[in-house]
Amino acid sequence: MSLGRKATLNTGHQIPLLGYGTWQSAPGEVRAGVFQALKAGYRHLVLILCYSYQNQKEVGEGLKKAFKEIPGLKREDVFITSKLWNIHHKPELVEKSLDISLNELGLDYIDLFLIHWPVAFEYRSDTELFPLDSASTHPEKDIKIDDSVSLIDTWRAMTKLPKSKARSVGVSNRDDTRVLDYNVCE
Repeated sequence: MSLGRKATLNTGHQIPLLGYGTWQSAPGEVRAGVFQALKAGYRHLVLILCYSYQNQKEVGEGLKKAFKEIPGLKREDVFITSKLWNIHHKPELVEKSLDISLNELGLDYIDLFLIHWPVAFEYRSDTELFPLDSASTHPEKDIKIDDSVSLIDTWRAMTKLPKSKARSVGVSNRDDTRVLDYNVCE
């Protein structure tokens, strides 16, 4: 539901203020949840940690069903926010991450692509989403952080993404003073 309330991004795109989130949606539930949310009038999907929870394909299936079965509903009617996961913070991995999401969702573009968390995890593979740190005192639960990755460089890579794939980019989970580090947001 947007309830008609939207905010205008500096790119000119309008984002509905109310969104339906898919974080921690269990396998087998998110497809129906997305469809029912769109049927009920939601027009903003927030795919929080969607890739990390391995439910993007089901989100895509829910979208496909909604576009087919809800009269008059088209892709351009739904604002989709997705997020860059921590293993893909290296600049050369940013577009790859977006492409994985687009492919799994069955979409041509994301309306808003955000840096989810301000910390880079070590990249080992696209499927190892929480790389454990074998050198830590708690190797079974400590994530391996990649201190060599500059979030400013990640941000620059985000701003260079083709607008045909990510119409707007931004950051989440940062306080106002830290966002200023990015200089200017798009």
